[in-house]
Amino acid sequence: MKKLQRFGIKTIDFLAVLLFGILGIISLFGAVMTEDAYHIEQSFVWHNPLLSILWVVLLALVLVGLNVLFGRMGNGERVLLILSSLWIFGVVLLWAFLTKNGPNADGASVYYAAKKFARGDFSSLSYRDSYFSCYPFQLGLAFFYSIFLRLLRNDSFHILQVVNAFCMVICLLMQFELCKEFMRGQDQQKRRKVQRYCMLLLDVSAPFLIFGSFLYGEVPSFAFLLTATVLFIRMLRKNSIIATIFGFISLVLAVMVRLNTYIFLVALAIILILFFMVQGGKYSSRKKILFFCYFLGVILASVRVVPAIEDAYGRRSYTEINDGVPTGCYLAMGIMDSEVGPGWYNGYNFETFTIDADYDSKKAQAIGMMKYRILSRELWQNPVQALGFYGRKVVYEWINCGWSVYSGTFISFGERHPLVDKLFEKGPYKAISRYMNTYQSLLYLLVAVGAFGLWRRKEEDGYSAFTRIFLLTAFGGFLFYLAWEAGGRYVLPYAFFVLPNAAMGLESIEDFISKKRETKV
Repeated sequence: MKKLQRFGIKTIDFLAVLLFGILGIISLFGAVMTEDAYHIEQSFVWHNPLLSILWVVLLALVLVGLNVLFGRMGNGERVLLILSSLWIFGVVLLWAFLTKNGPNADGASVYYAAKKFARGDFSSLSYRDSYFSCYPFQLGLAFFYSIFLRLLRNDSFHILQVVNAFCMVICLLMQFELCKEFMRGQDQQKRRKVQRYCMLLLDVSAPFLIFGSFLYGEVPSFAFLLTATVLFIRMLRKNSIIATIFGFISLVLAVMVRLNTYIFLVALAIILILFFMVQGGKYSSRKKILFFCYFLGVILASVRVVPAIEDAYGRRSYTEINDGVPTGCYLAMGIMDSEVGPGWYNGYNFETFTIDADYDSKKAQAIGMMKYRILSRELWQNPVQALGFYGRKVVYEWINCGWSVYSGTFISFGERHPLVDKLFEKGPYKAISRYMNTYQSLLYLLVAVGAFGLWRRKEEDGYSAFTRIFLLTAFGGFLFYLAWEAGGRYVLPYAFFVLPNAAMGLESIEDFISKKRETKV
């Protein structure tokens, strides 16, 4: 079993090195960008790779310098944790205040419905001709928002931006703890370095900090999912009842506010299998049965939470909740070209469901799958065209400037100061975009290095499988969005989750260079 487990985790390492290594190298040659934040037309802008490498190295050196600075303090990582928490909370709210951004697109539909739900008004629900008749899965997020609006008796969206800021701080705290878990058994000095690097990588992450004020399900989902991961590891290590209860709740909430957390559920199931291959012998048969029942319950509850909320709203509103746009329409759209990019949103799923199928989910599924089979057959018959399409789709998603975060925060709910307005166009916009490209390149390359370091490790225990959980989740997200509707923002979560692995990569590079210097001396 140990050999089989080792083969499994080393396969994950290899796939992560391959994926993030290729993404990192491509990103040095350019990025998909828009003319400014107000345009949707995108194109690949070429960069001088030597200059890109220079910027990446300079950013890495800044991080190393800051790490050394805090490392010289007696309890530097704790000091940095406090400063980083204040910094992240402040920057997220400052960006929201200066840019005056608020809910837009899907996020706006969910927010305005949540305002009504908080007052007991369910007029936003109908079988047809409403947002939720097309996207009923968003009722989970609407329910989450309505809880805060009801408790605080205030329906301002700024409350939800404050919630987002708190969630970003929780993400920092949980990634700090994950670094501790991932580096358990390693040298304590190394562990502290990795923790500091992880915090610093989040501190300087312009895309993630800008994204923090974006009102949608991702940021709360990040916080819940990372919390659940930490608690699951602690439950397995220490048999903690508190971790058992709140781990369950956290993962269910993560799925409730963002349905694509299903990808993590698949990764979790695989990691648990790898874990018990080695660690299972240390538990009694009774305990193994209890663990199996617990995690099966967690996964089933997570899968059922959104349908349960849909049913509850249907009863409260005396309305039948439509099944919504089916998967076939998303798959068909994911294989089409659009003015924004290959596989990006072009309205096909919405128009097919509302017009061609007249809000009939089964009919829309049949239409969508027929279209998907026709388009996929065309690509199958032309391998060169297929390779070009999917290659461009990957680049437009994963090498997208800042993972398209500007598209979520460019709409203003008030007049901006002229200086702030320049952040969305012309020189300042291009400067921020260039920095975000540099950060993206550094992150991808560091994750590849970190995964390579894991691949080279010889001694592993059962818990080491959890070190790969977000690498596996990212690879799952990569495969999923090859087929699904594309979007730079859609793949941002997978870049965010692998920050601890990137921190491990930067620490290993620093350690390698230090040892080389010592050898020369």
